Amino acid sequence: MILKILIFDYDGTIIKRDNQKILKNILKINDKELIKNILKKLEREGNIKTSLEKSFLESGIKKTDSEIREYAKKYTSAYEDGKIKKNVKEMLKRLSKKYKLILLSNGSKRIKIKELKKNKIFNFFEEIITQEDTLYAKPDERAFKYILKKYKIPAEECVSIGNSLSFDLIPAKKLGMKIIWIFEEKIDKVLTDVSELNYKDINKLK
Repeated sequence: MILKILIFDYDGTIIKRDNQKILKNILKINDKELIKNILKKLEREGNIKTSLEKSFLESGIKKTDSEIREYAKKYTSAYEDGKIKKNVKEMLKRLSKKYKLILLSNGSKRIKIKELKKNKIFNFFEEIITQEDTLYAKPDERAFKYILKKYKIPAEECVSIGNSLSFDLIPAKKLGMKIIWIFEEKIDKVLTDVSELNYKDINKLK
């Protein structure tokens, strides 16, 4: 099989930003669990106002609708201020000459397109796809199946590239796609099976 389509995740893969820090500054709180809950909902639903409302309600925090709207407005403004690194732009330009690049992301399609255009990488992508198109958010496999059906292509000719094992890679792999994990945590050794472990590897860690 010849690889034809590269499916990119967006947040955490193409663009890096500290969403936890953004929320902490806006809400002026240091409640890590609340912030984590808001971001988890946001990743699934793609709507910051709804994510804030649900998280506040679950935590028993009373906020007015106007307060939540103001938080959402400030978050969106800070979120849209993201910058994409020059070497990432060069990589996308290079790959777009050989493959069809598709952006598959949860969240607002309008915001994604606006930011891609601002960073001058919009034209490198064949299409920007969100749950507004697929009706399903990652990690639902149907979000990936939407691409396979639309482009009439077997899974084996696609590669899913992302930073989330559960959202970007596992569902794609189940369908038969190739996967590339953008993993930034510094670790000392990676093995595909524990049987590969030997004294030489362990001694290198000293």
